[in-house]
Amino acid sequence: MYQSVSGLSRRGGRGRFVIIWRMKTLLKAALWTAAALLALALLSPVLVRRYLPPRKVRALIAAQAQKSLGRQVRIGRVSYGWRGITLGDVAVSQRPDFSAGTFLSAKSLSARPAWLALLHGRLRVDSVFADGLDVRVARGQDGRFNFSDLTSPDVRKPRSGAPSAPQDAAAAAGLTLQVERAEVSDSSVHFTDAQGDDLRVSGLQARVGDFRLSGPFDAALSFAVSGRAGGRPVVGSLDAAARVDLGGADPRAFSARLSKLSIEYGGLTLQGTGRVKGLSPCRVSAKLAASSGGQEVAGASWSGTVAAEAAGARAEGDATLQTPGVSTARLSVLGLPAALPLPALSAGGRLAYGAGALALRDFSIKTPAGDVSVSGTVSGVSGPAPAVSLRVEAPALDLAQAGRLSGETGLGLAGTASLALSASGSLPRPALSGQARLAGAGAKVDGLTLSGFSGAAAFSPRQISLPDLEGRLDGEALRASVTVDGYQTRLNIRVKAAFGTLNVAPLLAARAAAPGKAGAAPAASSAAAPARPVDTSGEVTIRRLVHPDLEARNVSLSWSLTGLTPDLRELGGWAKLSSNGGRFHVAQDPSRRSEIGKVLLYPLLVVEKIGHLVGLRVLPNLSDAAYDEIKGDYAFARGLMTVNDSHLYSRAGRVKARGRIDLPAERLDMRVSAQAGALAPVDVVVKGTFEHPKTRVEAGKLLEQSAEKLLEGPAKQLVPPQARKLLEGLFK
Repeated sequence: MYQSVSGLSRRGGRGRFVIIWRMKTLLKAALWTAAALLALALLSPVLVRRYLPPRKVRALIAAQAQKSLGRQVRIGRVSYGWRGITLGDVAVSQRPDFSAGTFLSAKSLSARPAWLALLHGRLRVDSVFADGLDVRVARGQDGRFNFSDLTSPDVRKPRSGAPSAPQDAAAAAGLTLQVERAEVSDSSVHFTDAQGDDLRVSGLQARVGDFRLSGPFDAALSFAVSGRAGGRPVVGSLDAAARVDLGGADPRAFSARLSKLSIEYGGLTLQGTGRVKGLSPCRVSAKLAASSGGQEVAGASWSGTVAAEAAGARAEGDATLQTPGVSTARLSVLGLPAALPLPALSAGGRLAYGAGALALRDFSIKTPAGDVSVSGTVSGVSGPAPAVSLRVEAPALDLAQAGRLSGETGLGLAGTASLALSASGSLPRPALSGQARLAGAGAKVDGLTLSGFSGAAAFSPRQISLPDLEGRLDGEALRASVTVDGYQTRLNIRVKAAFGTLNVAPLLAARAAAPGKAGAAPAASSAAAPARPVDTSGEVTIRRLVHPDLEARNVSLSWSLTGLTPDLRELGGWAKLSSNGGRFHVAQDPSRRSEIGKVLLYPLLVVEKIGHLVGLRVLPNLSDAAYDEIKGDYAFARGLMTVNDSHLYSRAGRVKARGRIDLPAERLDMRVSAQAGALAPVDVVVKGTFEHPKTRVEAGKLLEQSAEKLLEGPAKQLVPPQARKLLEGLFK
């Protein structure tokens, strides 16, 4: 038994010895391997420098890069160190050489290879660094970029019999490229195009971890941008992070997940996430949230495809938009009109963009005021005059709610409206077709209250017609028919209306008090764009008219005018006015007169202006006079008004006027015949201007009329026959 145990003990001792001996052997092997690896790492730069001197490497890399890129390449220096190989002062020319400029330059490009990975058929680079990279990108008139030759297959396609590209040889040898880390710092990109855009990307920082041609890796990008695009200044920044898979050599396998996107531009902040699958076309899904000054202004989403082509980007997909309601003052960077309120809404539908045209399909907009659907196209969206071909439908819009949404609560909108319109042609005046209908509509406009309006409007490319519009104006019944022709070019408005009571005094007072309506500087008005001339005709009857210059009963007005503009320079046609009773008075504030009212009452206003002659009142006082009849008959030609007949009959006297008035210059060439009370009629020739009239009383006519009165009636018997013959002969 002892021997047995002793034998086992000896055998156990030998086993322990064997294990210890083997562990020591493995430890020595590991130490020697580590030492060898350390020596190899330490000696690698020395060995590389010995067998691949910098001058030779610089020439080799420059030659290979120049052959691959089809451009000249310069390398200032090559150095080896613990971070691997570093190329300094690198430059790549524009196509074909540096005489065309520099496309890319860098202060330094560094790469640290993993030498032992080559033993396993892998070309692995531990890290790549680029510092001070500067790229100049340009786009020509044909839409091609100055790097298009680097991405076009036919430019870089090897000739028949030529050796395959290095990446093909690597693939044939079973090599794979893997970069553990890549970083770009303190770099910039300068972009220009033939349309005048000039953008500078600065402070460019880019980081890539665990990079590979096939398989996912992480990437981050940040930069600031400044310059001009689309004729507007651009200042902004971007900060983004994503996980990317290049998909190897298959563009369809490309994918990217955007986990962070932050864009600051013109006071607007965009935050977003998204996914991309495939290249050209890309399948994209994204969500964006916009805020301004910490306030949410909009949220949007997109799911569809995007493709880059020589003619520009193309995109198609489903889009949504929501906004809680915002003023466009917060969105000024988008080029929208300032201080335009955008109501709370949600919208969605299918959008397609390509070749400068935007197509909307089944696009609906939901608002508290009602739903609106839009379909069609907008072409030339980036041009000065976009063209539209759109269909807009709104079955029932609540006008009161629409007013509250838009912030226009002062209009006092009421009632409902429905519309089904098609618009085609160039903005801002496309041709319209379809119809719109009002029901119980109302509003407050410049002191006038409109209520209970109903009627339908028919639209065609040449005409807008409201054949039967009924409602109440300040509580009085109103019926009207309005037709507008040539709204795209030269307006022709035809009106037929019947009013109960029409008080235009509040309207004129509101317009006179409105900013920019009165008291505007002449320079400002002369600098404004010329007004479109308007042709108009119509008939209006008013049971009672209240105007700053008169209160009239049973007014009838008819006209046919052409070339109507604020300056009246091209005015032509005719007009007639009549009223069978009321009161005539001159407004104390001329700014509260309407231009049309002033023109029609011009002759009577002239009479009031020249009412006092040499201190003796010989014309009726029209500053506040009741009348029995007013009539006017006028003709117009190129701003010259011919007064065929203008008269006022009242208890205070009778006034008749004939002649011409140059309306733009307010120059007078008139003859006024007036009789004040029981005085003899007097004729007055009026020249000069309305503000500074020049008058001449026809004394001979006045004496003739006085002599005729003297030779009639009882006084005739008191004048001797000889004297009577003498007086009669003086005025024949």
